[in-house]
Amino acid sequence: MENQLIITEVVDKEDYKNLAGMFKRYEEDLGFELQFQNFSEELTSLEKMYGPPKGVAFLLKHHQTPVGCIAVRELEEEIAEIKRMFIEIPWRGKGYGNRLLKAALESAKALGYIKARLDTLDYMKPAINSYQRAGFYEIAAYRHNPFDNAVFMEKVL
Repeated sequence: MENQLIITEVVDKEDYKNLAGMFKRYEEDLGFELQFQNFSEELTSLEKMYGPPKGVAFLLKHHQTPVGCIAVRELEEEIAEIKRMFIEIPWRGKGYGNRLLKAALESAKALGYIKARLDTLDYMKPAINSYQRAGFYEIAAYRHNPFDNAVFMEKVL
């Protein structure tokens, strides 16, 4: 069953439609709305935000059905932002998040970024552990986040 899981780069309209679906699942899984991050506008401009030449996105698929995602976009000229890492519950804890993160970081470096940043919440311990294992360290807030338990992280690529 697991050997049918593949990571594919988002490249066409159908992929972006699937990416939007995964982003919506991500928001549902969080249990709160992401409007403080202009989520509605993000969903209507995925290709611009996460497509070439400054971004990239990946889908984790099981038998061609998306079950996970991650995306990279430009935050500043030489700094990428990792966004929306998400894996459906049945596939969590199996290392797929690490594989998605690796693909995103390798792509960010290939796009010419020298650092990558992200934000998460302190109760997302498995994600934070993955980020730390990948070389991320905590930094001061680099963007608005209304949650007191937000964690901001950075990695030199």
